[in-house]
Amino acid sequence: MEFRCAILYCVLLVLPAHIFGQQPYHDWAKAYAAAGELARTWTRDEIANISVYNGIAPGHVPFTAKDGPMGVNGGRGVSGWVAAQTLAASWDNDLIGKQYAAMAREFRSKGYSMQLGPVTGPMGRSPLGGRNFESFGSDPYLGGKLFGDAVKGIQSQGVIACGKHLIGNEQETNRTNEFGSAQESSGRSSSNMDDRTLHELYLWPWVDGIVNGLGSVMCVMNRINGTLGCENDYTLNRVLKKEVGFRGLVVPDATAVLNSTASLLHGLDWNSGLSQAAILALMENGTITEEIMREHAIRIVATQLNYNAPQNEYPDVASVADLNVREAESGPLIRAAGGQSIVLLKNTGRVLPLKNVTSVSVFGADAGPGTTGPAMVPNVYDYQGEVYDGHLASGGGSAATPVPYLVDPLAALNARAAAGTEFEVRHIVADNYTVLPSTGGIWIGGGPPPSVSGYASESQYCMVFLNAFSKEGADRRTLADATGDQLVKDVARYCANTIVVINNAGIRLVDAWIEHPNAVLNAGALGQESGNAIMDVIFGDVNPSGKLVYTVAKTLEDYNGEICGCCDCDYTEGLYTDYRHFDQMGIKPRYEFGYGLSYTEFTYGNLSVAKIANEDAPMASYASGDRVDGGPAGLFDEIITLTTTVTNSGPVAGAEVAQLYLVFPESAKSPLKQLRGFKKVFLDTGETQTVTFELQRRDVSIWDTVAQKWKFPFIDFLQRPNLNLKGAQGYREDAKKLM
Repeated sequence: MEFRCAILYCVLLVLPAHIFGQQPYHDWAKAYAAAGELARTWTRDEIANISVYNGIAPGHVPFTAKDGPMGVNGGRGVSGWVAAQTLAASWDNDLIGKQYAAMAREFRSKGYSMQLGPVTGPMGRSPLGGRNFESFGSDPYLGGKLFGDAVKGIQSQGVIACGKHLIGNEQETNRTNEFGSAQESSGRSSSNMDDRTLHELYLWPWVDGIVNGLGSVMCVMNRINGTLGCENDYTLNRVLKKEVGFRGLVVPDATAVLNSTASLLHGLDWNSGLSQAAILALMENGTITEEIMREHAIRIVATQLNYNAPQNEYPDVASVADLNVREAESGPLIRAAGGQSIVLLKNTGRVLPLKNVTSVSVFGADAGPGTTGPAMVPNVYDYQGEVYDGHLASGGGSAATPVPYLVDPLAALNARAAAGTEFEVRHIVADNYTVLPSTGGIWIGGGPPPSVSGYASESQYCMVFLNAFSKEGADRRTLADATGDQLVKDVARYCANTIVVINNAGIRLVDAWIEHPNAVLNAGALGQESGNAIMDVIFGDVNPSGKLVYTVAKTLEDYNGEICGCCDCDYTEGLYTDYRHFDQMGIKPRYEFGYGLSYTEFTYGNLSVAKIANEDAPMASYASGDRVDGGPAGLFDEIITLTTTVTNSGPVAGAEVAQLYLVFPESAKSPLKQLRGFKKVFLDTGETQTVTFELQRRDVSIWDTVAQKWKFPFIDFLQRPNLNLKGAQGYREDAKKLM
């Protein structure tokens, strides 16, 4: 025993200098070698303790983890960021990285070495999914690229990114038994999908996270093809850890673990709910081998060594709970990110941007502060309605952004009026206010009596603010609000220049009134600087460049992907979700995926082939090569490079998102068009830039369910690729079939 104490003393004093002095490694091979060296000094008891929540061992201090994907959930002195689905509408890789890096610095300053985020599941299978606002849109290619940018941003700051939620977490209904109820899996929804759908749709963005070094994955509460997500050997061990080469650690979602033993056996690395003594008992009776527990321990420690500084360099969480860690640059960054993420859906007569303004009337509860606030009351349990009481800057639940203050649109507009721009503002901060003024009594006030018609008819411009609320713990029941719809129609009836702004945590339908207003902004959930970002776009300080990351249909019935009751949810739509479904069924949406207008115009040059790899050699059917992060090395070979030119042919500087869509051969039985490239370019008026798209083998492959490999399905692709180039005005009429 005395000898063991001496060894402990040596481990604690010598190994940190040898191993932890290089931390963080930012090199998986070196981190694993160091973790293995450290693990060789541990007893079986210590190895078992590493996977226990807050478990320690000589030379190992556990990481500190905290929700959420949109900031330090419930934290004080932190920033309220733009929601992921909204930020995704910027289609701006650099902007994503900047927001998540700045966010991660706040986590670190609050003492946390792991951020439970970002999110790439749900993927928006159903537009009614309660947590769709947490992820980066409904397309796996776009979502994957942005998810990877977020991971890279977080982990550049010494914080482990924990991707959520693997996999099939597409609805809140029956995702788990009620918190604290009987522990049975049969009451949880099962996301039942075929293997090709799993790989090409739901797994796809996870690969981008892994390519960018994702350190942790959170397994889901729900079942996948009948087996609980945290006990699922196929998804966790075979697919995640072996097939796509994930080298980090797997952690559970809240209430996700029902059978702790099965979870440890089938891929969960940490926080199974078992104590050290319970794990040791399972090891003693042979249920769990020491080899399995050693692998869990090494994964945990290697991930920390790879991305974290030594844990003692992070402040004690309790000691900094009330400390203001917001950076001076965070507010301007959030405001700028919000402006870049707003989507201009309609601008009849170029009513926007506003100029020479004399009077503005503002309508709608979303224009002003809520009854309480600014942060939402945390709630992850039940349905709380389709509309938020006050200005919506975030969705609800564990991903609610912790706004320290909230600039609502009315406040931002009043600030502009107060700054000497010589216009007056009237407001009715309610959705259901009297339309016509009372005919009784005598009105002795100046101007029109308070009513929708009175204010609207005597205003140069009218702004109507609507919102659509969504949250963790409950799915939505509709995609519109009749009261809000009627408000738009009432205002537009009396006002010649009506602008509608939608703050939405998910899709909001517009067909009840879309023909009436002059301009419409899909603003999303913009965080603490929301009102300022909106007014920046309305007044032209920012030229809108956001593009939709989902399809806005004409009716709810145009979508597929229903919310399932208890308890088997069959994904019979397969690959055909969002715009793929609309293309397949020939349904014309109100606004298509990737759509968004600008205050300027852009023209495109010809799309042409700049380079083909191994042009004279036949392409092998299956990707090969050594296993790398994401899969076989050959899957990430660049096989074709294409270029086009984009010119700002309009009157003001602005940004355009060029989008490349690939048409697979009919034999591939794939969706009609699939996004396979995008680039955002900022152009002065008259400026032209060349945009380059590099297609990897992965981008032109499908999953062969028999061979269990990625297959190149084209016979003559390199001679005649079928591609569509898309800009703000939709698919180009002269989309090229390159010959």
